[in-house]
Amino acid sequence: MPETFGTRLKAERETQGVTLSQLAQQAQVSRSYLHELESGKTVEPGVSIAFRLADALCLPLRFLVMGKQNDQKLFLNDARELADCKRRLAEIERLAKGESENV
Repeated sequence: MPETFGTRLKAERETQGVTLSQLAQQAQVSRSYLHELESGKTVEPGVSIAFRLADALCLPLRFLVMGKQNDQKLFLNDARELADCKRRLAEIERLAKGESENV
């Protein structure tokens, strides 16, 4: 099966331990839209949504669009970018704890 935006998104989301609901909230899209995207029912998102998804997972947009190809390192050279990613990941963890407390 060829690699697509949706398969790369799902693999990275699962690797990071992020739920569909958490990613949907971070990227400001619906959970059902993410499910359709990851399952291949929706082929490619628009640029704005693709950027928000990449940003929510602290990934370069080109990774979700084109895959790893020859460049397997994520480029987070800027300390500000890294700090923003850490802040977003902390927020995801906080949301996850809130969800588990409500169960």
